[in-house]
Amino acid sequence: CKEMGKKILGVDNDTMKILLSHEWRGGVRELENVIERAVIFASKEMITPSSLADYLKTNAAQTGDIDSLKEALRIFEKDHITKTIKKYEFNKEEAAKALDIGLSSLYRKMDELGIPTKTSGEETN
Repeated sequence: CKEMGKKILGVDNDTMKILLSHEWRGGVRELENVIERAVIFASKEMITPSSLADYLKTNAAQTGDIDSLKEALRIFEKDHITKTIKKYEFNKEEAAKALDIGLSSLYRKMDELGIPTKTSGEETN
């Protein structure tokens, strides 16, 4: 934390549940990388689920290890929108129709959820 100029006081309960439920196949190195990334992305003095890598949160949401309904919905929404965009080969208009939302709403959701609006080599849709 000191190396990054951040003052982190700890980890909240939902985040701890996610970390404890994860199968650390990469061992201590994977854990160190996850914590380092979480510190970088932490917007407050506590590490929260939003600071963690998506694969950790998705796994936790699928196993029911997140108590916060808001965070579980956010994870589901991000995953669903991402899969739909990929299904329609990054055509945002088609993805928005399939999701039954307007194109501007799709872009707003993508921004809120941290989903890139462009992929490398993609034309603007």
